[in-house]
Amino acid sequence: MKKSFFIIASLFLSIGVTHAQGLLETVSGKCYYMADEITEANSYTVKNGFDIILISKDSVLLYEDMELGVHLFAPDKIHHTNPTAYSGDASSYFAQGKKVYIPLTSDKIAQRWGSRFLLKAIMEDNYWIVVGCAAEADFILEYVFDEKGSDHAYLRLSDGNKKPVLKTGSVSASDWVPAHAGEESSEKLYKRYLKKGIYKGKWNGFNRIK
Repeated sequence: MKKSFFIIASLFLSIGVTHAQGLLETVSGKCYYMADEITEANSYTVKNGFDIILISKDSVLLYEDMELGVHLFAPDKIHHTNPTAYSGDASSYFAQGKKVYIPLTSDKIAQRWGSRFLLKAIMEDNYWIVVGCAAEADFILEYVFDEKGSDHAYLRLSDGNKKPVLKTGSVSASDWVPAHAGEESSEKLYKRYLKKGIYKGKWNGFNRIK
Protein backbone atom coordinates (compact mmCIF):
# COMPACT_ATOMS: atom_id res chain seq x y z
CA MET A 1 0.00 0.00 0.00
CA LYS A 2 2.77 2.49 0.94
CA LYS A 3 4.59 1.86 -2.35
CA SER A 4 1.45 2.53 -4.37
CA PHE A 5 0.83 5.72 -2.37
CA PHE A 6 4.32 6.92 -3.32
CA ILE A 7 3.87 6.17 -7.01
CA ILE A 8 0.49 7.89 -7.17
CA ALA A 9 1.84 10.87 -5.26
CA SER A 10 4.65 11.26 -7.78
CA LEU A 11 2.10 11.32 -10.62
CA PHE A 12 -0.06 13.77 -8.67
CA LEU A 13 2.82 16.20 -8.28
CA SER A 14 4.01 15.90 -11.87
CA ILE A 15 0.65 16.79 -13.39
CA GLY A 16 -0.30 19.48 -10.88
CA VAL A 17 -3.68 18.18 -9.73
CA THR A 18 -5.60 20.75 -7.69
CA HIS A 19 -7.34 20.48 -4.32
CA ALA A 20 -4.28 19.26 -2.42
CA GLN A 21 -4.47 18.71 1.32
CA GLY A 22 -1.35 17.98 3.27
CA LEU A 23 1.97 19.11 4.68
CA LEU A 24 4.92 20.60 2.82
CA GLU A 25 8.42 20.96 4.26
CA THR A 26 11.16 23.08 2.72
CA VAL A 27 14.86 22.16 2.68
CA SER A 28 15.35 24.80 5.38
CA GLY A 29 13.11 22.77 7.70
CA LYS A 30 10.05 25.04 7.65
CA CYS A 31 6.68 23.25 7.48
CA TYR A 32 3.53 24.63 5.89
CA TYR A 33 -0.01 23.40 5.45
CA MET A 34 -0.96 23.05 1.79
CA ALA A 35 -3.73 25.28 0.51
CA ASP A 36 -6.62 23.68 -1.33
CA GLU A 37 -5.32 24.40 -4.80
CA ILE A 38 -1.98 24.33 -6.59
CA THR A 39 -2.03 27.38 -8.81
CA GLU A 40 1.46 27.52 -10.31
CA ALA A 41 3.29 24.89 -12.37
CA ASN A 42 6.64 25.47 -10.66
CA SER A 43 5.46 26.21 -7.13
CA TYR A 44 3.07 25.07 -4.42
CA THR A 45 0.43 27.16 -2.72
CA VAL A 46 0.71 26.96 1.07
CA LYS A 47 -0.73 28.68 4.12
CA ASN A 48 1.42 30.64 6.54
CA GLY A 49 -0.99 31.67 9.28
CA PHE A 50 -3.66 33.66 7.47
CA ASP A 51 -1.39 34.34 4.50
CA ILE A 52 -1.29 32.35 1.26
CA ILE A 53 2.21 32.12 -0.23
CA LEU A 54 3.97 30.27 -3.05
CA ILE A 55 6.88 27.90 -2.42
CA SER A 56 9.11 27.10 -5.41
CA LYS A 57 9.55 23.41 -6.18
CA ASP A 58 13.33 23.60 -5.99
CA SER A 59 13.13 24.56 -2.30
CA VAL A 60 10.86 21.65 -1.29
CA LEU A 61 12.23 18.80 0.84
CA LEU A 62 9.11 16.67 0.92
CA TYR A 63 5.36 16.73 0.63
CA GLU A 64 2.76 14.47 2.25
CA ASP A 65 -0.72 14.37 0.77
CA MET A 66 -3.38 12.97 3.10
CA GLU A 67 -4.75 10.70 0.39
CA LEU A 68 -1.82 9.96 -1.88
CA GLY A 69 1.14 9.69 0.46
CA VAL A 70 4.67 11.07 0.73
CA HIS A 71 6.86 12.41 -2.04
CA LEU A 72 10.47 13.00 -1.01
CA PHE A 73 12.38 15.44 -3.22
CA ALA A 74 15.73 15.74 -1.41
CA PRO A 75 16.49 12.72 0.81
CA ASP A 76 20.06 13.92 1.39
CA LYS A 77 18.72 17.08 3.06
CA ILE A 78 16.54 15.44 5.72
CA HIS A 79 17.31 16.91 9.15
CA HIS A 80 17.89 13.63 11.01
CA THR A 81 17.52 13.45 14.78
CA ASN A 82 19.27 11.02 17.10
CA PRO A 83 16.31 8.91 18.22
CA THR A 84 16.06 8.00 21.88
CA ALA A 85 13.88 5.44 23.62
CA TYR A 86 11.11 6.59 25.93
CA SER A 87 12.44 6.77 29.47
CA GLY A 88 9.12 6.84 31.30
CA ASP A 89 9.34 10.54 32.15
CA ALA A 90 6.51 11.79 29.94
CA SER A 91 6.77 15.46 30.92
CA SER A 92 10.42 15.63 29.83
CA TYR A 93 10.21 13.36 26.82
CA PHE A 94 7.22 15.18 25.28
CA ALA A 95 8.16 18.65 26.56
CA GLN A 96 7.24 21.91 24.83
CA GLY A 97 9.52 22.68 21.89
CA LYS A 98 10.17 19.05 20.95
CA LYS A 99 9.84 17.99 17.30
CA VAL A 100 6.73 16.00 16.41
CA TYR A 101 5.67 14.14 13.27
CA ILE A 102 1.93 13.66 12.69
CA PRO A 103 1.18 11.07 9.94
CA LEU A 104 -1.58 12.10 7.55
CA THR A 105 -1.91 9.43 4.90
CA SER A 106 -4.61 6.78 5.16
CA ASP A 107 -7.13 4.91 3.04
CA LYS A 108 -9.80 5.72 5.65
CA ILE A 109 -11.61 9.03 5.24
CA ALA A 110 -12.20 9.54 8.98
CA GLN A 111 -8.55 8.76 9.72
CA ARG A 112 -7.35 11.32 7.17
CA TRP A 113 -9.57 14.14 8.34
CA GLY A 114 -8.95 13.45 12.01
CA SER A 115 -5.21 13.57 11.38
CA ARG A 116 -5.64 16.74 9.33
CA PHE A 117 -7.45 18.51 12.18
CA LEU A 118 -4.79 17.44 14.68
CA LEU A 119 -1.95 18.60 12.42
CA LYS A 120 -3.45 22.03 11.78
CA ALA A 121 -4.29 22.58 15.45
CA ILE A 122 -0.74 21.78 16.57
CA MET A 123 0.82 23.87 13.82
CA GLU A 124 -1.28 26.82 14.99
CA ASP A 125 -0.70 26.49 18.74
CA ASN A 126 3.11 26.14 18.40
CA TYR A 127 3.52 24.01 21.54
CA TRP A 128 5.66 21.53 19.58
CA ILE A 129 7.62 21.94 16.35
CA VAL A 130 5.94 20.06 13.50
CA VAL A 131 8.30 18.22 11.11
CA GLY A 132 7.60 16.43 7.86
CA CYS A 133 8.76 12.87 8.60
CA ALA A 134 9.57 10.48 11.44
CA ALA A 135 13.33 10.70 10.77
CA GLU A 136 13.28 14.36 11.85
CA ALA A 137 11.07 13.89 14.91
CA ASP A 138 11.72 13.43 18.61
CA PHE A 139 8.43 11.56 18.76
CA ILE A 140 5.37 10.66 16.68
CA LEU A 141 1.78 11.64 17.48
CA GLU A 142 -1.03 9.80 15.70
CA TYR A 143 -4.77 10.22 15.53
CA VAL A 144 -6.18 6.68 15.36
CA PHE A 145 -9.67 5.92 14.04
CA ASP A 146 -10.84 2.47 15.14
CA GLU A 147 -13.87 0.70 13.65
CA LYS A 148 -13.85 -2.23 16.10
CA GLY A 149 -17.19 -2.21 17.89
CA SER A 150 -18.63 1.31 17.89
CA ASP A 151 -16.50 3.75 15.88
CA HIS A 152 -14.08 5.49 18.22
CA ALA A 153 -10.76 7.31 18.14
CA TYR A 154 -7.75 7.94 20.34
CA LEU A 155 -4.28 9.48 20.22
CA ARG A 156 -1.12 7.38 20.24
CA LEU A 157 2.39 8.58 21.10
CA SER A 158 5.47 6.73 19.80
CA ASP A 159 9.08 7.46 20.74
CA GLY A 160 11.96 8.41 18.45
CA ASN A 161 12.46 4.73 17.61
CA LYS A 162 8.84 4.52 16.35
CA LYS A 163 7.85 2.35 19.30
CA PRO A 164 4.30 3.08 20.61
CA VAL A 165 4.58 4.05 24.27
CA LEU A 166 1.41 5.89 25.35
CA LYS A 167 -2.22 6.14 24.26
CA THR A 168 -5.17 8.20 25.40
CA GLY A 169 -8.64 7.09 26.29
CA SER A 170 -11.13 6.85 23.44
CA VAL A 171 -13.90 9.17 22.30
CA SER A 172 -16.85 8.42 20.02
CA ALA A 173 -16.16 8.91 16.31
CA SER A 174 -19.60 8.33 14.80
CA ASP A 175 -21.18 10.52 12.15
CA TRP A 176 -23.04 9.99 8.88
CA VAL A 177 -20.22 11.89 7.18
CA PRO A 178 -16.86 10.11 7.73
CA ALA A 179 -14.83 13.34 7.42
CA HIS A 180 -16.95 14.93 10.16
CA ALA A 181 -16.49 11.88 12.37
CA GLY A 182 -12.74 12.30 12.04
CA GLU A 183 -12.68 16.04 12.61
CA GLU A 184 -15.11 16.08 15.53
CA SER A 185 -13.43 13.24 17.41
CA SER A 186 -9.97 14.70 16.76
CA GLU A 187 -11.08 18.05 18.16
CA LYS A 188 -12.37 16.34 21.32
CA LEU A 189 -9.09 14.49 21.76
CA TYR A 190 -7.01 17.60 21.10
CA LYS A 191 -8.90 19.67 23.66
CA ARG A 192 -9.13 16.96 26.32
CA TYR A 193 -5.66 15.40 26.15
CA LEU A 194 -3.47 18.16 24.71
CA LYS A 195 -4.89 21.59 25.54
CA LYS A 196 -6.23 20.57 28.97
CA GLY A 197 -3.75 17.73 29.46
CA ILE A 198 -0.15 17.66 28.22
CA TYR A 199 0.07 21.43 27.72
CA LYS A 200 -0.79 21.91 31.39
CA GLY A 201 1.46 19.12 32.63
CA LYS A 202 -1.45 16.74 33.24
CA TRP A 203 -1.28 13.13 32.09
CA ASN A 204 -4.60 11.81 33.35
CA GLY A 205 -6.15 9.43 30.82
CA PHE A 206 -2.87 8.37 29.22
CA ASN A 207 -2.03 4.67 29.39
CA ARG A 208 1.34 2.98 28.89
CA ILE A 209 1.52 0.65 25.88
CA LYS A 210 3.43 -2.54 26.67
